[in-house]
Amino acid sequence: MKRLAKNFQKNSWRGFMFFCATVQSSTHANESNSSPSLSQAKVGDCLQITKICCSECVSDLARQGLASGVKVEVASVTHNGSIVVTLGDKNIGLGAAIARQILVAPL
Repeated sequence: MKRLAKNFQKNSWRGFMFFCATVQSSTHANESNSSPSLSQAKVGDCLQITKICCSECVSDLARQGLASGVKVEVASVTHNGSIVVTLGDKNIGLGAAIARQILVAPL
């Protein structure tokens, strides 16, 4: 058991990137769309990104592979709304404000 925990700890955050921003968008993602946002996801959920409503973040997120049509798995959710998703061999952390602007659909 100790070996498993050590391997998990060693590899679990390989390739980790965190995005946190104050979103200037005047429209909250769910005000104009009935799709749930990434901020509503639970650990273990497999989701497909349907839209990124944060125009200030789209290019930065796309450079990391997060864009409409991409499939992700939720690895962690914090009490303040930040979320970590797994995309291939990368873990990408998103602040609560950004997670609220990413619309998703269950797979």
